[in-house]
Formats: sequence, structure tokens, C-alpha cells
Amino acid sequence: IGGDYEILNYGDFAIAYDEEHEQAAWVGYILTRENLDKEWSERNDNFRADRNVKSGSATPSDYRNSGYDRGHMVPAADMAWNAEAQDLTFLMGNISPQSHHFNTGIWRELEETVRVWAKRYKQVYVVTGPILNREPKGYIGKANQVSIPAAYYKVILDLSEPEMKGIGFIMPNEIS
Repeated sequence: IGGDYEILNYGDFAIAYDEEHEQAAWVGYILTRENLDKEWSERNDNFRADRNVKSGSATPSDYRNSGYDRGHMVPAADMAWNAEAQDLTFLMGNISPQSHHFNTGIWRELEETVRVWAKRYKQVYVVTGPILNREPKGYIGKANQVSIPAAYYKVILDLSEPEMKGIGFIMPNEIS
């Protein structure tokens, strides 16, 4: 996945931050049955600027009154087995503008399905991000001009033998 991105390694997941669009171009992580079976931490909704982004990330105020949700690229629930890892998912480097109905509807359902697959297949590799190579739907935020993606993608791979498999999704970021 090309591009001039700043790679941020958070231990349990990685982010390729795209300064031009003020969000991740992609995130990647391994989701395991073992971690999902652990006791989950309580969600804290601690959205904040990502101080690890050298050029400065978007901020929660960029999303205020925008009409868009702060959509996680690495879902908080995928890291809920570790309070620190889950808290890191609320850094704005992991957040992208999603329509509310998309974020709480079909996207949430896909995230839940990926967790089912991780439990079924023991572990899956997940790569997720916004589609930013086309013209964005617009911008939010006075300070940072965060691009609004037209769509999002998610690729899931099961690399276990004997039958490796994968699936990918592209879903429009639409308000229905």
C-alpha cells in the first residue's frame, strides 16, 4: 500500500497516517480468539489528538457539529482485552469521518462479523482504511480540513493451514 505516510506502531496495531487527509490511510493488526476470549475493559471514549503524529493529527473539535461520527479504523472492541490498547484506539490518528448510519449500521455489523471469524479461525489479519484516492466527499474541521472518504475498505485474511482464505469489502460512506 503505497503513499507517503507516517507509520505509527502502537504494539497491538499499526497506523499509516496520511497528513494530506488528516487520518489513517490504513491500519493493520492481528485479531485473535485468545484475546477476544479475555475479559473486556470498559470503553472510555477518550478521543484526543494523536501526539505521535509529527505533523499534528486531527482533533476532536474538527468533528464537532460536522454531522459525522468519529469512526474507528481499529475498533475499540477489537482491543477491549487490553485497557491500554483500547485507549490508544481513541487517538485521532485512528479516527475517520463516518456517516452515523454507516458507522452504527453496516460497518458495525462487519466489525462484529470479523470478531466472529477471529474466534472461528483462531486468528485473522485485518487491514482497514478509508478510500482517499478519489476526490473526497468534502472536508470537516476548520483547523485541519479532514477529508470525508467516499468509502471504506476492510480486508480479512486467515493464513492458517491447510486452507488459507481471505475476503475484502468496499462500503460507501453514505447517510441513509
